[in-house]
Amino acid sequence: MNQESQEEQDLATVSDGFCTEEEFSVLLAERTRLLVHIDTLARQNPRSRLSRKVHATVFEQATMVEELLEDHDARYNKTFASLLELVSSLCAFSSVGQSLKLIGLHTRAGGFLGDAESDEAFRTETDKAQRFSDRSVRALLAEIHKAASRVCDLTAFDEAPLQIMSQDTARRRLPHTVGTDDHEDVGSMIATEASLFLAAHKAMNDRAPCQRFDDVGAMRQFVSRICNEEQSRFLEAKLQNIHSRYNTFIANTQIEMENKTLRDFRHALSMSLELTHVLRNLVHFYERHEDDLRIEASKASVSELIDKASVLDCILNYGLYFVYRFMGAGVPAAEQLLSEFTTEISVDLPLPDGLILHARPASLIARIVAHHGMPVTISMNGDSCYAGSIMQVILLAGRHLDARSVGFRGDQTTVQHLELLFEHGLGEQGLDTFPDELHYLRSGA
Repeated sequence: MNQESQEEQDLATVSDGFCTEEEFSVLLAERTRLLVHIDTLARQNPRSRLSRKVHATVFEQATMVEELLEDHDARYNKTFASLLELVSSLCAFSSVGQSLKLIGLHTRAGGFLGDAESDEAFRTETDKAQRFSDRSVRALLAEIHKAASRVCDLTAFDEAPLQIMSQDTARRRLPHTVGTDDHEDVGSMIATEASLFLAAHKAMNDRAPCQRFDDVGAMRQFVSRICNEEQSRFLEAKLQNIHSRYNTFIANTQIEMENKTLRDFRHALSMSLELTHVLRNLVHFYERHEDDLRIEASKASVSELIDKASVLDCILNYGLYFVYRFMGAGVPAAEQLLSEFTTEISVDLPLPDGLILHARPASLIARIVAHHGMPVTISMNGDSCYAGSIMQVILLAGRHLDARSVGFRGDQTTVQHLELLFEHGLGEQGLDTFPDELHYLRSGA
């Protein structure tokens, strides 16, 4: 057997083998040492609010411990399964704590929800959510300390290696001097981001209205049917994509510095995104501990520490409610930006002989509109609909089988790409003949 084969066999032996609980306890003791120390610091400062640095450090350390436990299949071991549930919960609440601290810093700059009463209510609710998050992190740290002490030989630090209990202070920023040159197509990008934001807001309102809850049973049903983890992640991903592109192409440009509407839009977008972080983490925690397939003892250890009614209240009456409010507050800014930075054109395009808008060309039209994220209207014989919906386009074409031309009105770049689609036969001869401008249609085929 050659050396390479021997190394592969040795690796397989290690990866497929087992370690004793005693051997694992040594690894766990080293990995949990800093969490245990933070718990000691927190106990020494019982009335202190946990700083953002505390939450960030706890999240980092808890994630490392969780990875160690998961890597060793702790969820299937009676000795360590409960500890894994505690550490996973700590990851969720420390992440929530980080987002809430950032939200708190943003709210110091001033109000945004339209009136002083709403802004004050948001600050009060944010403070309430922060206190709940702090209590939860403290309780989980203490229980992890106890659980780790039962299964590990822990030696506390004599002195603190980190001074992380200090309070958060307002940020003082350096002048923004990097990236202030405008991208040549920044106006089109602004219009696209505004359009995508409006579409996300509409999707939320179509899903369910903005509302408050006071009945725990109703909250459970709503989280299960409407605001589950899948939907929370979907909304977060939408806002994250908009926010990421904004930061890449628009943030700190000259046009942003000179345009208050654009700065208002950015604030609404940033606050909405941070609130969805809170929402998604709490929904993940709630669903994880509503799962009857999990080990009952592991679930019970967390359920005794964290009140699920309070979690539901924070999910719906803080997280989701204020996502609605901030997105709603950003709608006027988005609409103004869309109007200001969109160049609209209208075209009337002839259909090739013998061709009707069946499913394939209708899907290509819808994909072009979706790719650019800008509102475009399609019309036939004076009847019109939104061109980004394949079903609406197919229904429109079905009502006007005799039409030999199609009209489009909307964003200039999007409409120009639709013109290219028609010039190249609406894909009836295949997508390989499409010009480079329509490359995204080929890659998505």
